Amino acid sequence: MTSAKKQGYTVLSSPAPDTVVVYGAGNGYSSLGHVAVVDSVNADGSFMVSEMNYTGYDVVDSRRSTMKGVIGFVVPPGSSYTPVKAQALYAAQAAGMSSQCIHSTSVLGATICWDGAVGMAAMAAGGLLMLGGVLVFAMFALKNTGIAQQAAGFMPGPVGMVARSSQPKPKPVAPSPEEGKAASDQRVAVAKARLSAGTQAEVDAAKFGKGKKLSPEADKELRSAA
Repeated sequence: MTSAKKQGYTVLSSPAPDTVVVYGAGNGYSSLGHVAVVDSVNADGSFMVSEMNYTGYDVVDSRRSTMKGVIGFVVPPGSSYTPVKAQALYAAQAAGMSSQCIHSTSVLGATICWDGAVGMAAMAAGGLLMLGGVLVFAMFALKNTGIAQQAAGFMPGPVGMVARSSQPKPKPVAPSPEEGKAASDQRVAVAKARLSAGTQAEVDAAKFGKGKKLSPEADKELRSAA
């Protein structure tokens, strides 16, 4: 059996049709052992074999054998042997079911294969993720175009958030000198409107060089109004 394994043959510990049973020496067999072809397997674990040189030299016979004296079973080249697991798979496929199908019967008597449903859901989720990745990539590639900005506004969920965050932020526009002066005058007018008449008089006098240094009260009021 060790030699068969080294040569790449499949070795079994239980009988299967179209395999070769290997018997050890003794138990009615020669000192070199004996081999036979397994034709079928019985429900009690015994099996039918076809062989030669067992009952007599050059004599072909068939008989029922037990595991007594058996070393193992070898799957020869060209054998029709199919592993039990593969047999179950083929039977399930023939019945239109998955080999690992977890099924239940619905109210209408239909058999539902849940692993198939889960697989389809996983495929659908994977497809959506791939589509989202393609869209985000397109947003990055076209982020400087108006088309990308408009599309990002319509994209829902996390994909839309990523796409919108990739859009360039608008740059602040510096005001013109005229606009800057108008804004400054507006701020000065607002600040002056907050001053009392006395503080306003001190500020005007100081502005034209006619007054003294502002009093602490006027200075405080001017600072709070600015």
